[in-house]
Amino acid sequence: MSPQATVVLLNSMWQSPERDAFVGSLPIGGKDGTLENRFEASSLADRIRAKTGTLRGVSALSGYATTRSGKTLSFSVFVNNHLGSGRAARDFLDKIALAIAGPP
Repeated sequence: MSPQATVVLLNSMWQSPERDAFVGSLPIGGKDGTLENRFEASSLADRIRAKTGTLRGVSALSGYATTRSGKTLSFSVFVNNHLGSGRAARDFLDKIALAIAGPP
């Protein structure tokens, strides 16, 4: 699955009658699930609802970011074959998600 295909899926779910159940199942930045310990230092943390994915050399973050103006955007970012630490890839993905949500 590609990031583009993931965004198509996210956009479809946003338009679906099952949107609330689907979005409600995604972890909230800084609060629960796989995002409980991510974005803690940002006031935008609770504007990120996303799912993580990791394999050796691969990290992904896909979901929704709500901008300061209230617009919800779908996003999906994959980092493949990274040579650095998993933490560095995770931090990179988090910065992208926060940039989508808006400036700090």
